[in-house]
Amino acid sequence: MHRIGRTARAGASGIAVTFVDWDELTRWSHINQALDLGFPEPQETYSSSDHLYTDLGIAKETKSRIAKTKVEKKEPVKKSERPVREKRERTRTKRVR
Repeated sequence: MHRIGRTARAGASGIAVTFVDWDELTRWSHINQALDLGFPEPQETYSSSDHLYTDLGIAKETKSRIAKTKVEKKEPVKKSERPVREKRERTRTKRVR
């Protein structure tokens, strides 16, 4: 099983989607029963399933990739040089046991 999504983080709402493989149906049944989720059998879903788009509010013409947002170019941070430190004389001696 694989769960993706964000729900109720920092007071925000969201949608979580759980994908259940065929060989995990028994495991899903136990989870569903323990948490009283109300989904005894997961709906068979493929990437082309109409209900996937409507249930999640995804536009049908949406492609499989999300375009990267344009990032504004920031001015490079100018590095200031550190002042030269004078070498100090060691005042402690190494203890030998």
